[in-house]
Amino acid sequence: MIKYRLAKISDSKSLAKIHLICAKDQKGGFFHNLGFYFTLNYYKILLSNKNSVILIAEDQYQNLLGFHSGTLKMEEQLNDLKKKKIILIFSLFPILLKKPILIYDILKRYLSISDTDLNVNDFGVKTGARLEYWCWLPSNSNPVGAISLHYKWIKLVKNLGVKNVCFEADSVNKKILKFHIKNGAKIIRELNLSDGRKRYVLKYDIN
Repeated sequence: MIKYRLAKISDSKSLAKIHLICAKDQKGGFFHNLGFYFTLNYYKILLSNKNSVILIAEDQYQNLLGFHSGTLKMEEQLNDLKKKKIILIFSLFPILLKKPILIYDILKRYLSISDTDLNVNDFGVKTGARLEYWCWLPSNSNPVGAISLHYKWIKLVKNLGVKNVCFEADSVNKKILKFHIKNGAKIIRELNLSDGRKRYVLKYDIN
């Protein structure tokens, strides 16, 4: 039996572990390169924000199977991440000692969410409600459970007063794109990323 609940600060470690496991198989993904300590602090920051909505799926033994994250106000999430950037930077030291070459891609991604003149607008959604990450452990494959988790997250934010949710999907993730479009998401913008990838910004009208 699958149970669903909202994530707490104490879930940060589990969320980080699951994110890194799932992200390794994600085409075009980069987040998993940032290491455990960065991901752990990232989720601690997210869960400390009252507008974060992270829904967890777990089995009868309280083992996490997957989660679906997002925010009601992306601008506040970005602001929180910027305020805690020193913590996040120090969290990168262990992985940069192993792979110093990552610093170029990290700086490029930081600029993509900053408000500087160098902003290359790679990121996508920077304001309003945003669907962020949806994952399910490959070791506990359950397509029905994973899809149910997505529907429950959408219903949850709708009950919280959200009328539409935006998110990004890279063109290489064809199955994910197909799923969201089949379920009513509309492509509202196309981005050509600086690393050569094509990304779409999509929107669910859930009013």
